[in-house]
Amino acid sequence: MKEYISQWFNPFYEKHLCSKASEKPFDEVAEITDAIFHEREFIAWLKKEYSVGVDEETNPGMGTEENFLKYIAAYTKIKNRIPEKEKKEIISAEITILRSEPLAKIISDEYDINITAAYRNLKDLISVPGFQKSPYIEEYLEAWRNSIKKYCVEKNLPYEKIMRLSYPVIVPCGIPEFEEFLARSLTTFEPNKIGAMLSFQNAGWKGEELFASLVEHRVYALVKFYSPFDNSIRLEKIMNWVNKNRVFELPDNSTDVVAKGVKISGIDTMENTKISLWPFEDEKLKGLYNALLLDEKIKKNDFFSASFVSASNSAEKMTVWKKGPTELMYLFFLIYKEKRTYHSIPISSIAVNLFKKSEKDRFNSKNLNTIFNQISGYQNESKKLSRGMESIREIIESLNLK
Repeated sequence: MKEYISQWFNPFYEKHLCSKASEKPFDEVAEITDAIFHEREFIAWLKKEYSVGVDEETNPGMGTEENFLKYIAAYTKIKNRIPEKEKKEIISAEITILRSEPLAKIISDEYDINITAAYRNLKDLISVPGFQKSPYIEEYLEAWRNSIKKYCVEKNLPYEKIMRLSYPVIVPCGIPEFEEFLARSLTTFEPNKIGAMLSFQNAGWKGEELFASLVEHRVYALVKFYSPFDNSIRLEKIMNWVNKNRVFELPDNSTDVVAKGVKISGIDTMENTKISLWPFEDEKLKGLYNALLLDEKIKKNDFFSASFVSASNSAEKMTVWKKGPTELMYLFFLIYKEKRTYHSIPISSIAVNLFKKSEKDRFNSKNLNTIFNQISGYQNESKKLSRGMESIREIIESLNLK
């Protein structure tokens, strides 16, 4: 059950409510449903009681045992249990889906793509007196409802109850409708938090395409198209984020790291510019080579150090990486101290131009970029590293890179 509710909430539920639920014949789905229901209701009670923002991913400031007992006291006084029954039916349906396919999550974060919250935000926005809106707003609302309904029907979720209760429906990034739902969410999202929301989505992005490119070339256009009112401020915020996160990949078969007169991420490069892709003393690079060779992560390559220093990526000078791509990207994650670019070049592009799978097979930079994003997520979630990743960390620590 613990994987379905937040860590900060679990002790409260197990101590004060789980024991009561256990008196009945054990029903795993019913118990999980009950736990999720009470976490959501407790969060809603906190927001109403204290008018504070609540982050469901970490212990909210007012999420204390004392307040939880106050919530229980208020909950026990509720006489009408019909809304609770309907909400639990929705949660039960969500659990069934969660067990059969990789949905994002059940408990939502402020920056998740919550399609019912986005629809509610739009209705609240256009209901403000004097708000200038399109004469086609009703058609727009109907189209938004149809998108939510289509998704709910496909996932066997009770659409009518969800809409009536404004219950959260969190969509993951891997679905075909993700771009549409992201755009519709951005259409009414708090402008000053758009950058944070896009960064949150970028960290969890698992698609092959660079997330910033997807936002720039497709999501931006959809926000413009879906906005039933002047949305210039939000569009500006979106492009501000894109400009800060846009990176230009080196072609996988390129022999030039820097082209004449090319502007990369705001940096004007000069003709014949030479850069080193190794950010430390060259002597430490030799130590890295020896350590990787000893641990059988790479094949012997006399050009290893030279490739880093001269940024050379010719096929015959590339090093064969004998382990998986996750270990490779974790190596770069540690070398560049969690940065996403170096000399305005994406870390995934550096990796794909210095290492190859075999003598004849090269890595795909977009796949490596996706893995790099996932590794960044590992750090945020404090996930346990694999033995291979642990060995990479030990190698980097032994080099004392500063």
